[in-house]
Amino acid sequence: MPREGGPCLDWAKSALRFRGPSAVLTNHQVNSQGSSVSSLLHIDASIRTEGSTSRQLTSYFATQWRQNHADADYVYRDLAAQPIPHITHAVREYILDPSGDHGQTAEEQALTDAVVAEVRAADTIVLGVPMHNYTIPSPVQAWI
Repeated sequence: MPREGGPCLDWAKSALRFRGPSAVLTNHQVNSQGSSVSSLLHIDASIRTEGSTSRQLTSYFATQWRQNHADADYVYRDLAAQPIPHITHAVREYILDPSGDHGQTAEEQALTDAVVAEVRAADTIVLGVPMHNYTIPSPVQAWI
């Protein structure tokens, strides 16, 4: 049975303690009242729900981030449990021109709108991405 965590997780926790989760903010937003609005989009992609180092890392980061941003928004998406289908021509055309009907289904349109809204609303995104055969899993490629 593999050891929980390991050197990678230990190193990442040390780095987060040193720099802090707030050090990665890149798209900080201001609401109409002029106060800061923080939001975290937390993505996991490992098919392993138990013993996954990437899930442990993102969970640790999200916990620390949420403690430092108690009033912030938080969205979680598990690409292993609910994979996003690969893009079709109709969906691509819809992304480029949302006002037109390009043959996308209502389900494709709703999922596209939800994913785009999640990314646009997030000022911090944490991706838990395992590496398989020197590349990222297909569900992450579809999400990107």
